[in-house]
Order: sequence, then C-alpha cells, then structure tokens
Amino acid sequence: MPKKEKIGSDGYSEEIYDAKRNELEELGIAYQPPSPERNSDEEWKSLNDEVSHEAKKIIATLDRLSANAKRLAEKDELHREYLGLVPRVEEAREEIKKTLAEVSDTASFGVVREAGEVLRMGDELEDVLQSESPVQPRSLVRMLIEEFLNAKKYVLGKLRKWLGLQHRYGDPLPPA
Repeated sequence: MPKKEKIGSDGYSEEIYDAKRNELEELGIAYQPPSPERNSDEEWKSLNDEVSHEAKKIIATLDRLSANAKRLAEKDELHREYLGLVPRVEEAREEIKKTLAEVSDTASFGVVREAGEVLRMGDELEDVLQSESPVQPRSLVRMLIEEFLNAKKYVLGKLRKWLGLQHRYGDPLPPA
C-alpha cells in the first residue's frame, strides 16, 4: 500500500477495502474473504498460485482489512451485549439499597458494611459493562456477574434475616 493511503487506527478503512477489491476485479479475480472453505477450495488454491505478486499483495491487504473489520464488528456486538446487562445490575443494586434502607437502623454494622461492599461491587461491574474500551472477554464478565449475583443473594439473605427479626420482635431500638 502506498504511504499516502491511510488506514484508521482501528485497522480498517472501507474506502481502501473497496479500492483494493476493485483493483483485484480489474485483474479478473473475484475476492473471497478468508475462511476455512476458501482455504480448502482447490479452485482458489490454483488461482492463488497463478496470480501475480501484485495480486497476492492486494489479496493479503484485503484479508487483513477483512479480519480487522470482523474484529471491530465482534467488539461492537460484545459492547451492545454488555450494555444490555446494565439494567439487571441496576435492578439488583436497587433491591439491595431498598432492603438496606429498611433494616439499616437495626442491622449489625458488619451486615451493613457487607451490603455496602456488594453495592460497590455492582458499581464497578457497571463501569466494566459500560466502558468503551477495552471490552473485557465474555468469560471474565460472566464470572463477575455470577460473583455479584451470588454476593447479592448472600447479603439480601442476611439483610432479610434482620428484617424478619425486626418484624417478629419489633424494633429493638425504638426511635428516641
């Protein structure tokens, strides 16, 4: 590629891709994006052996641009998926806040502190889900969500236990 052709920092330029594809078509070669089918196709292998060095360079450039475009599309899809999980995390945080508000006067300091830590965990998880870059791997995000939901369940159990004691025996510390 001549130095005057600029590829974006993301490694993909639609204009360059279209221009290179047109160049290849002018040489009489129909471009196929890289795939296992293309690599195992005997016709493509024989065509690739017969083409000029210049055509091979164009094919390599198109392959690289195609791979970068695919990577960008997957990253965007993953980011949209993560943004779809944010409302679930917000609902869980609101549930903890509501329960904490009901029992914060009577619950032990340790339980209130644990609930606060789980709320901070939810805030951090939201930040991870909403961050533009870098997008975290699915396995890491799945693990973080599972940890948060398990911690939420544990803390809500403890808070509801205090809430049950409060309803059963009355408020142990009546307002002054």
